[in-house]
Amino acid sequence: MSSSRSPAKGLRDALSVVRRYVRFGARSVNEVRVYLKRRGISEPLARQAIAESLREGALDDRVCAKLWAIRFSDDGFAWAAIRAKLRDKGFEEPLIHATVRPLQQDADDVTRAATLVRHRYRGHRRPCAPHRVARWLASRGYDADLIEHILATTAYSDLTSATD
Repeated sequence: MSSSRSPAKGLRDALSVVRRYVRFGARSVNEVRVYLKRRGISEPLARQAIAESLREGALDDRVCAKLWAIRFSDDGFAWAAIRAKLRDKGFEEPLIHATVRPLQQDADDVTRAATLVRHRYRGHRRPCAPHRVARWLASRGYDADLIEHILATTAYSDLTSATD
Protein backbone atom coordinates (compact mmCIF):
# COMPACT_ATOMS: atom_id res chain seq x y z
CA MET A 1 0.00 0.00 0.00
CA SER A 2 1.45 3.37 -0.98
CA SER A 3 1.73 6.15 1.56
CA SER A 4 -0.73 8.30 -0.45
CA ARG A 5 -3.48 5.79 0.29
CA SER A 6 -2.66 5.19 3.95
CA PRO A 7 -5.36 5.71 6.59
CA ALA A 8 -3.22 8.42 8.20
CA LYS A 9 -3.07 10.32 4.91
CA GLY A 10 -6.85 10.04 4.55
CA LEU A 11 -7.34 11.44 8.05
CA ARG A 12 -4.86 14.27 7.38
CA ASP A 13 -6.75 15.13 4.20
CA ALA A 14 -10.10 15.06 6.01
CA LEU A 15 -8.70 17.25 8.81
CA SER A 16 -7.37 19.66 6.21
CA VAL A 17 -10.85 19.90 4.67
CA VAL A 18 -12.39 20.54 8.11
CA ARG A 19 -9.83 23.22 8.97
CA ARG A 20 -10.41 25.06 5.71
CA TYR A 21 -14.18 24.88 6.16
CA VAL A 22 -14.19 26.22 9.74
CA ARG A 23 -11.70 28.96 8.87
CA PHE A 24 -14.40 30.92 7.05
CA GLY A 25 -17.17 30.88 9.65
CA ALA A 26 -18.60 29.38 12.80
CA ARG A 27 -19.63 25.81 12.00
CA SER A 28 -21.53 23.25 14.01
CA VAL A 29 -20.46 19.63 14.17
CA ASN A 30 -23.56 18.79 12.14
CA GLU A 31 -22.65 21.30 9.40
CA VAL A 32 -19.12 19.87 9.22
CA ARG A 33 -20.50 16.33 9.01
CA VAL A 34 -22.78 17.30 6.11
CA TYR A 35 -19.96 19.17 4.38
CA LEU A 36 -17.58 16.22 4.63
CA LYS A 37 -20.23 13.92 3.22
CA ARG A 38 -20.75 16.30 0.27
CA ARG A 39 -16.99 16.28 -0.28
CA GLY A 40 -17.07 12.48 -0.57
CA ILE A 41 -15.28 11.71 2.69
CA SER A 42 -16.33 8.38 4.17
CA GLU A 43 -18.38 8.33 7.36
CA PRO A 44 -15.67 6.64 9.49
CA LEU A 45 -13.06 9.14 8.31
CA ALA A 46 -15.46 12.03 8.89
CA ARG A 47 -16.12 10.80 12.46
CA GLN A 48 -12.39 10.64 13.12
CA ALA A 49 -11.75 14.09 11.66
CA ILE A 50 -14.61 15.58 13.69
CA ALA A 51 -13.40 13.90 16.89
CA GLU A 52 -9.87 15.21 16.30
CA SER A 53 -11.19 18.71 15.52
CA LEU A 54 -13.20 18.66 18.74
CA ARG A 55 -10.09 17.61 20.70
CA GLU A 56 -8.07 20.39 19.06
CA GLY A 57 -10.77 22.95 19.81
CA ALA A 58 -11.35 23.74 16.13
CA LEU A 59 -14.98 22.70 16.60
CA ASP A 60 -17.06 23.63 19.62
CA ASP A 61 -20.85 23.56 19.35
CA ARG A 62 -21.27 25.69 22.50
CA VAL A 63 -19.18 28.52 21.11
CA CYS A 64 -20.68 28.16 17.65
CA ALA A 65 -24.26 28.23 18.96
CA LYS A 66 -23.51 31.32 21.04
CA LEU A 67 -21.92 33.15 18.11
CA TRP A 68 -24.88 32.35 15.86
CA ALA A 69 -27.42 33.30 18.54
CA ILE A 70 -25.71 36.66 19.06
CA ARG A 71 -25.59 37.25 15.33
CA PHE A 72 -29.29 36.43 14.88
CA SER A 73 -30.13 38.58 17.90
CA ASP A 74 -28.13 41.49 16.49
CA ASP A 75 -29.97 41.04 13.19
CA GLY A 76 -33.22 41.59 15.12
CA PHE A 77 -34.75 38.13 15.05
CA ALA A 78 -37.34 37.08 17.63
CA TRP A 79 -36.26 34.54 20.22
CA ALA A 80 -38.45 31.81 18.70
CA ALA A 81 -36.90 32.48 15.28
CA ILE A 82 -33.40 32.33 16.79
CA ARG A 83 -34.21 28.95 18.34
CA ALA A 84 -35.54 27.68 14.99
CA LYS A 85 -32.44 28.90 13.14
CA LEU A 86 -30.17 27.17 15.66
CA ARG A 87 -32.22 23.99 15.27
CA ASP A 88 -31.78 24.26 11.49
CA LYS A 89 -28.02 24.41 12.02
CA GLY A 90 -28.22 21.06 13.78
CA PHE A 91 -27.80 22.06 17.42
CA GLU A 92 -29.48 19.94 20.08
CA GLU A 93 -32.38 21.38 22.10
CA PRO A 94 -30.57 21.47 25.49
CA LEU A 95 -27.70 23.45 23.93
CA ILE A 96 -30.14 25.83 22.24
CA HIS A 97 -31.93 26.42 25.53
CA ALA A 98 -28.67 26.97 27.42
CA THR A 99 -27.46 29.38 24.74
CA VAL A 100 -30.59 31.48 24.24
CA ARG A 101 -31.80 31.69 27.84
CA PRO A 102 -29.04 34.05 29.12
CA LEU A 103 -29.39 36.27 26.05
CA GLN A 104 -33.15 36.35 26.39
CA GLN A 105 -32.95 37.65 29.96
CA ASP A 106 -31.73 41.00 28.63
CA ALA A 107 -34.99 41.85 26.83
CA ASP A 108 -38.29 40.25 25.97
CA ASP A 109 -39.66 40.23 22.40
CA VAL A 110 -41.93 43.24 22.96
CA THR A 111 -39.06 45.44 24.15
CA ARG A 112 -36.79 44.16 21.39
CA ALA A 113 -39.39 44.69 18.67
CA ALA A 114 -40.10 48.26 19.83
CA THR A 115 -36.38 49.03 19.96
CA LEU A 116 -35.84 47.52 16.51
CA VAL A 117 -38.65 49.55 14.99
CA ARG A 118 -37.33 52.69 16.65
CA HIS A 119 -33.82 52.13 15.28
CA ARG A 120 -34.89 50.99 11.84
CA TYR A 121 -37.27 53.84 11.16
CA ARG A 122 -35.51 56.59 13.12
CA GLY A 123 -35.00 59.71 11.06
CA HIS A 124 -37.76 59.01 8.54
CA ARG A 125 -39.57 62.22 7.62
CA ARG A 126 -42.97 60.70 8.33
CA PRO A 127 -44.16 57.56 10.09
CA CYS A 128 -43.69 54.40 8.07
CA ALA A 129 -46.79 52.60 6.83
CA PRO A 130 -47.93 50.08 9.45
CA HIS A 131 -48.11 47.24 6.92
CA ARG A 132 -44.42 47.75 6.08
CA VAL A 133 -43.45 47.67 9.75
CA ALA A 134 -45.62 44.57 10.26
CA ARG A 135 -44.08 42.80 7.27
CA TRP A 136 -40.56 43.62 8.44
CA LEU A 137 -41.22 42.39 11.99
CA ALA A 138 -42.88 39.23 10.62
CA SER A 139 -39.79 38.56 8.49
CA ARG A 140 -37.81 38.56 11.74
CA GLY A 141 -40.06 35.91 13.30
CA TYR A 142 -42.24 38.07 15.55
CA ASP A 143 -45.74 36.71 15.97
CA ALA A 144 -48.89 38.48 14.81
CA ASP A 145 -50.14 39.30 18.33
CA LEU A 146 -46.90 41.04 19.22
CA ILE A 147 -46.89 42.95 15.92
CA GLU A 148 -50.47 44.07 16.51
CA HIS A 149 -49.48 45.18 20.02
CA ILE A 150 -46.57 47.24 18.67
CA LEU A 151 -48.73 48.85 16.01
CA ALA A 152 -51.59 49.49 18.44
CA THR A 153 -49.50 51.24 21.06
CA THR A 154 -49.88 54.97 21.30
CA ALA A 155 -46.10 55.17 21.07
CA TYR A 156 -46.10 53.66 17.56
CA SER A 157 -45.98 57.05 15.84
CA ASP A 158 -43.17 58.05 18.22
CA LEU A 159 -41.30 54.87 17.27
CA THR A 160 -41.40 55.62 13.56
CA SER A 161 -41.39 59.40 13.36
CA ALA A 162 -38.43 61.69 12.87
CA THR A 163 -36.22 62.42 15.84
CA ASP A 164 -35.30 65.92 14.64
